[in-house]
Amino acid sequence: MLTTFKRLLKFGWTGFLKNREASMVTAFVVTLAVFLVSVWIVFQGFSQGLMAEVKNQMGISVYFQREATEQQIAQVQTKLKEQFPKAIKKIQYVSSEEALTIFKKKHAGESLYLKALEEAGPNAIRPSLDITAYQEGQYKTITDYLEKTFPSLIYQVDYLNRQKIIDKAFSLIKRINYFSLTVGLVLVILLILVVFNTVRLAIYSMKDELETMKLVGAPSWFAWGPFVWQGVIYGLIGFVVTDMVFLPLIAWLSPQLSFLLPNFYVWHYYQIHWFVISLIQLGTGIGLGMASMFLATRYYLK
Repeated sequence: MLTTFKRLLKFGWTGFLKNREASMVTAFVVTLAVFLVSVWIVFQGFSQGLMAEVKNQMGISVYFQREATEQQIAQVQTKLKEQFPKAIKKIQYVSSEEALTIFKKKHAGESLYLKALEEAGPNAIRPSLDITAYQEGQYKTITDYLEKTFPSLIYQVDYLNRQKIIDKAFSLIKRINYFSLTVGLVLVILLILVVFNTVRLAIYSMKDELETMKLVGAPSWFAWGPFVWQGVIYGLIGFVVTDMVFLPLIAWLSPQLSFLLPNFYVWHYYQIHWFVISLIQLGTGIGLGMASMFLATRYYLK
């Protein structure tokens, strides 16, 4: 049994070297597929971090009329707590003076904002209540309640504006996911076509050897076994080459992406999940290589 296994490995490696150009093309396509899967995995981590950050930052600000008193705003705050005890996670009052201080600090050195504030006058900043809910779907209910119950006190609720931005962010993530899946499907189809051509050339070049195997009574699995082993070689090459390119790439991208999402560090994410990512990379490469070689070999060996 061990001798037979060694022969399969030897024949597979010999076939790989004999059709070197076709083998390199197949290995390249497998590498692209493994690389795409690796990028998709990291992107999933990034998108989850982005969603968590968006949800943490999500909330509504209820702006009141300038004539609204602190006592009236406090009553609104109390009513909200009574009406939505299990929905509201946090509610904070921000006076006009506090909001003005925050605005000046945030836009310090930006003359355009400060000039606009000066032209708008001292009462440009309105008092507000900043509300954070436990779940995203609860904001619409809270907004509707405020607008119906306190129409004379409330100037504006900015929930709808923020919701549009959040919806756009989630829509972008979904589009990128669909795009990556489409590209992956195209790569798989391309891989199968390339492998079928590679196997066809290999079988024709080994026609005499295969006929001899059949004549001496070799089983069918011994004929297609070396080709399946070549699929394993393609997968290993794809795994190694992908990591050679992928690791320096995410090391370079980490500071770039951390600028966009400070709480998500790509390199740290990879270090935590490296074992699972490596298994998926290896499984994708070897699985695609073996499956495509097996299908092509069974087809042409008939």
